[in-house]
Amino acid sequence: MQKIRKICIDEDVNKELLGLVSVNSMNETGGIFLGVYDNSGTCCTVKHVTGPGPRSVVSPSHVFFDADYLQMEQDRVLAKKPHYKFLGDWHYHPNKRKKPSQTDVAGLWSLSNDADYKLGRQAVIVILSKHWVKKIKMSGYTISRKNSIVEVPVEVKVIK
Repeated sequence: MQKIRKICIDEDVNKELLGLVSVNSMNETGGIFLGVYDNSGTCCTVKHVTGPGPRSVVSPSHVFFDADYLQMEQDRVLAKKPHYKFLGDWHYHPNKRKKPSQTDVAGLWSLSNDADYKLGRQAVIVILSKHWVKKIKMSGYTISRKNSIVEVPVEVKVIK
């Protein structure tokens, strides 16, 4: 299984992400990514994003997802778009921290080793953080061949 080298986010999905962040701009928030891999398996394209769910718990320093909601939403989308895959998750750091926390790293390791998803080095997380000029910065991460966490480019583009 190839390592992800780039994360592409559909422009419309990006607008949804920014909307979800603006609703909770003082707190961490997040959700899951669904989408597709290219033929080489080195680029994933995010085609669907969720919020954290109605029973999530958010604060300035953490977010606990509503797992039942996320599973239900994933099942609903995959029933309509069976070629989509679970790619990973995203979350927002209101404290300007673009690097993954220890909790984020543990979550990425958990995703990459989850027997249900079989993502391996194709598991991704994207952290959105507020930049000093009030812009939102996106930083993508995956697992390298040496089993360390590495940053990968995130590109927002119009995807047909």
